[in-house]
Amino acid sequence: MRVLGDDFQLLMPAGQHGSPVAHWVSPPRQNAPPLIRPDRLTHHLRALARDHQKAATS
Repeated sequence: MRVLGDDFQLLMPAGQHGSPVAHWVSPPRQNAPPLIRPDRLTHHLRALARDHQKAATS
């Protein structure tokens, strides 16, 4: 697992139906699922990074 740090970007598919590469991740749907708020995503990614760091140093 690799955690992104400062000066890195996480690219997300864009467009009406996503990109061809991301199609398998999220095919077009009649009712799109709700998106995760950026602050919640940040919180969980940081928690995963902390857990990964603890496991690596144990």
